[in-house]
Amino acid sequence: MTPDDEYDRYLDDFGGRLRSAATGPPPRARRRWVLGVGGTLTLAGAATAIVLAIGGGAAGERLDVVAEARAALAPRGKILHLVAYGRLGPPGVRTIEGGTRNERWIAVDRPRRWRERSAGVRDPGNVFERSYARGVLRTYTAADARLEVRSGYSEAGATARPPALVDIPGPDPAAGLQRLLAGGRVRDGGELRVRGRDVRRLVVTSSTAADRRQRIVYDVDPDTFAPVQVQITNVAGLPATSGRPPSQVRTVFSVVVTRYETLPDDAAGARLLRIATPPGTTVRTSRVGTRPRPAPVAP
Repeated sequence: MTPDDEYDRYLDDFGGRLRSAATGPPPRARRRWVLGVGGTLTLAGAATAIVLAIGGGAAGERLDVVAEARAALAPRGKILHLVAYGRLGPPGVRTIEGGTRNERWIAVDRPRRWRERSAGVRDPGNVFERSYARGVLRTYTAADARLEVRSGYSEAGATARPPALVDIPGPDPAAGLQRLLAGGRVRDGGELRVRGRDVRRLVVTSSTAADRRQRIVYDVDPDTFAPVQVQITNVAGLPATSGRPPSQVRTVFSVVVTRYETLPDDAAGARLLRIATPPGTTVRTSRVGTRPRPAPVAP
């Protein structure tokens, strides 16, 4: 038996198994677990029916069956969905400013795709959105109903990288925090109870100058490293003036994560990565290195 005959027999055998699978009982549903707020696990998925259309016995058709099977059995990617509220002042302390609500959808796998939506807590209609996919950055401003579409970006450039959550590297903050801890770039502050829940505290302290210090505290789920809240404290020294001794200015900015979950990177997930503009939106297109030019108003 030649190697070609052996390979043909393998394809025939594999095709027969696929036919049996297609005509047999449906596979059991595979459960998909999604991380919800507070690190709890909730059931979020259901079975996906896979239908394989198998033709005749030609070698080309058998190869198509193999390709279809590989595509169907390949693991699906995921989209990270995160909602966070940022404002001046420590977490849990009421301030005059309402702060900002930020929502993100980030495809964890390549090619890079992401969308970010921000709005004021006290002014939810004042929306600002950005999205990136396939070298194109889109920016939408609700205040003037305008969409900027700029192409020509490199997949390896800074624009393609998804927005980071307070200096956490990578598209997934939980994985990024684990890398920071493993690399010794954050100090493990141990587990404690904060605002009624158990967290693990990771701390970064740095000095940009003799009179400037910054401290970032990441409180994460002890088991999954999903971010719960982040507090950034900056201390800057002020020089002495006539009749006034040297002093310090301390500012605190906090980010509270209220939703952190993974969604399937399927057709529905792809829609979440795109900006949906209302009728009447003005669209301007441009390419990196050129000036924007107006386009017809979106219907």
